[in-house]
Amino acid sequence: MQPLYDELLKSEEFFPFIVVTNVKNLHNRLSYKHILEFFYSVAKNVEVGWDETSKEGVELKQFSPDIVFYQQPWYIYSNQDIPVVSDFALPFYVSYAIEDPYVVAKSHLLDFYSLVIKYYCFNETYIRYFSSACPFKINNLVSIDGHPKLDVYADYHSQDYTHRSVIYAPHHSLTQSSLRYGTFFWSGQFLLNWAKLHPEIDWVFKPHPRFKLSLAEVGMDQKDIDAYFSEWSKIGVVYEDGNYFDIFKNSKCMITDCGAFLAEFLPTEMPIIHMLNKNAGEYAPTNVEIMKSLYKVYNVDELARTLEDVVLNQNDPLNNERIAMMEKVGIKGFHASKNIIDDMKKLLS
Repeated sequence: MQPLYDELLKSEEFFPFIVVTNVKNLHNRLSYKHILEFFYSVAKNVEVGWDETSKEGVELKQFSPDIVFYQQPWYIYSNQDIPVVSDFALPFYVSYAIEDPYVVAKSHLLDFYSLVIKYYCFNETYIRYFSSACPFKINNLVSIDGHPKLDVYADYHSQDYTHRSVIYAPHHSLTQSSLRYGTFFWSGQFLLNWAKLHPEIDWVFKPHPRFKLSLAEVGMDQKDIDAYFSEWSKIGVVYEDGNYFDIFKNSKCMITDCGAFLAEFLPTEMPIIHMLNKNAGEYAPTNVEIMKSLYKVYNVDELARTLEDVVLNQNDPLNNERIAMMEKVGIKGFHASKNIIDDMKKLLS
């Protein structure tokens, strides 16, 4: 959401500020202190929105907001949720990622999506799929032709970067009840061993924020989890913060089994090695298209061959297909934040 915050900060009509709260009933992630420090480092108007003594969210009314953008829809403290906030502010929502509209429309969070004044969506395709899967009609969906987080590429030029690092970004969905994108059981140790054999590469280990918790949920011992992370820290950078686009821009390849990162890394024009779980759930329609332009691998042998060809030998026959794919899926304009603000002004005029 930083590009939207920055655009609002430039305007004369809006005064944006960030209220940093906590996530209810969710543990084993970064501490609240760490989260607060992160936002202090990227924004100048930051308010404390969580009481560490009572372990409760603070009343948002005390900040006198006119509009409240929610960053995510789940585990919200009741006094910060839409039914309370709607009494004194207009609630808006932009998804934190480019999601699967089928999964979202069939979730238990439809009350949230239906109560916001505007639910800003990636494109018309998302709206169409969401509307077809939703059990009732929602009239607050607005296409913004992109996503605020992709606006960081507005002034990006590939030739301005050295493209030295290779990113390994594992997804957290390892349990049977999850999306089952995760391939760690066959790829995790192999990639660590392969990275150790190639110290000439600048490695970045970028796990999903829930990755450690998921490993524990599937029975991996905490000592083994910590040891795995420690091994990556010895040969590269372990990056767990949320502001990762500078790392993306300076990378020459991403190796991942994530969903959202496919669209987020695509504008770098660098290759993506997409590790696939044969038992994976559905992917978002946008990602289904993007996957056609990626190097797909289903096992260790395919991964080893692709790493040799794409990473070591720097062969990239799909380069033109990925560049064309950006236009096809609608992530080449990088103006979503401005579209949101234009829509807000129309609403408020």
